[in-house]
Amino acid sequence: MLVQILKSFQRIVTTPSILTEVNSLANQLGEPERTKCLQLFGKEIGRFQEIYEPSQNITQLADF
Repeated sequence: MLVQILKSFQRIVTTPSILTEVNSLANQLGEPERTKCLQLFGKEIGRFQEIYEPSQNITQLADF
């Protein structure tokens, strides 16, 4: 289901912090879900545009 949602976007933007959290959450899954999730994550990560923005800058945005 998540893969279908992600495919509807032309561009997926993420940060190193988000990727770290996704990995941490995936590692809390039981098997075989954990392995399947991490394999899918590894396969799809090449589609992501990873951007680093200091937290200090993000917290200054009106939407924060």
